[in-house]
Amino acid sequence: MARSQIKIIVDDRVRLLSAALAATNWPADEQAVHRHRAHLHARQTGEWAKPYAGHRAVRQLEALLAEGYTLDDLYGYVLDLSYPDLEPQIVYPASFNGWSEALLDFALTSDLTGWWAANEVPWQAACEQAEQVIGRTSVAALLDAFCGTVPQHLCFMPNVSYPSERQIGVLTGDTLLCVVPPPVAWGDNEPWPFDDDAVYVLRCAFSEYARVLMMHSIRDARLNNGQPVVWDDMQLRLFVAGAVAVFLDQAVSPREAGAYVLMERRVNGLTALPQVVEQLKHYLAEREAGHYRHFLEYLPRFSAFVEGVTNRAGSSGTS
Repeated sequence: MARSQIKIIVDDRVRLLSAALAATNWPADEQAVHRHRAHLHARQTGEWAKPYAGHRAVRQLEALLAEGYTLDDLYGYVLDLSYPDLEPQIVYPASFNGWSEALLDFALTSDLTGWWAANEVPWQAACEQAEQVIGRTSVAALLDAFCGTVPQHLCFMPNVSYPSERQIGVLTGDTLLCVVPPPVAWGDNEPWPFDDDAVYVLRCAFSEYARVLMMHSIRDARLNNGQPVVWDDMQLRLFVAGAVAVFLDQAVSPREAGAYVLMERRVNGLTALPQVVEQLKHYLAEREAGHYRHFLEYLPRFSAFVEGVTNRAGSSGTS
């Protein structure tokens, strides 16, 4: 596999945590936020997991979520574990103590491998659908231009378990993994197959790759340079959305990129996104001309731009 291509995988550590998540209140909480129909396998996993709701691995998972750990944190933890013995490779905060042993006991007690063996068809189908959409997509060059060095392995996992509405991105070692649920359909209909909405799959993958890599790039710059790097949540949201729009423009069509920008403006309130896209295109042209090596060199200009447009938007909203 060339580094520029994306490998479709199913990681049993992800499936293990998703099965534990199915035994918590997570499925009900998702429905409380947005009524939708999760994948049939996810719903079946929820029924299968009910007898294990009191297992200590599930209770500790609930405690970690209550403490404020994100899904990225939790999936990052399990993907750092060795497999199949689930041994931690680094030291984690005390809240994680004993969780790997509990997860292993949960898997053995519930015969999780038996459950997967009996339910391989939906995973295989999801992988085949995703392969048709994204398996030969090249993203490394654009990610490198925006985010610096790209890991050796770019992976995508279609997730037919929980969470059913949220994508996850994890960088561990030389692997960057994006975990994505199928696109939710209207009303109470079954979710769409992955190959029914190629743009959804592409934008989910690229947005997670760009988000995770940029966050790590900013973190490393702060650690290595010992200087503060101006970067807040709004800058991250605008950068990621803008990078996705540039990617769609190059990989799919300007029409799809425009539709994505319109959606982000209307649904998520990113009114400055068209200007951000132009900023990012300008940066790429300047980099091609040899004026920048890395987006961090361009960051002060980008930050000043974002501050300017958000301040203007705030002034317009109060006038």
